[in-house]
Amino acid sequence: MYYHSDDDIFFGLQMDKLDIHIGNRLKQRRLELGFSRAELSKRTGVSLRQIREYENGRQSLKVSVLHKICRELSVEYSCFFLDFKRDVIYNCSNNDITSDEIGKLTKIYREIDDTKIRLMLLNIAKEACKFSKNRYDCRLDDGK
Repeated sequence: MYYHSDDDIFFGLQMDKLDIHIGNRLKQRRLELGFSRAELSKRTGVSLRQIREYENGRQSLKVSVLHKICRELSVEYSCFFLDFKRDVIYNCSNNDITSDEIGKLTKIYREIDDTKIRLMLLNIAKEACKFSKNRYDCRLDDGK
């Protein structure tokens, strides 16, 4: 994910860190589910251009739009605000994982039919995370 610095400006306007954070979270979740922007646009009734603007942090989401997006992405509202202060403080811009890479991993993972193999793959990823020098928190939603 790319987090902008305090000096980031888009067409002469200061970009809000929270909008950038929410946009990054939106894009991350969309890719986790393997949705294209076009598919999310169709599912929510929000224009493709607006989805792009939200993901790039150039536009604030209205509550009604956030509600539609949360419903389609199967997440709570709080998902978009998690770790906001930590992300701002640590400025996690050194993440070298691309959106394309996340999308490919998600697609491959979803194609694995065997639950045991998926669980094994998840455990391998958790262990690999422990050895990564760039990660300080390898917990998933299960807290393990």
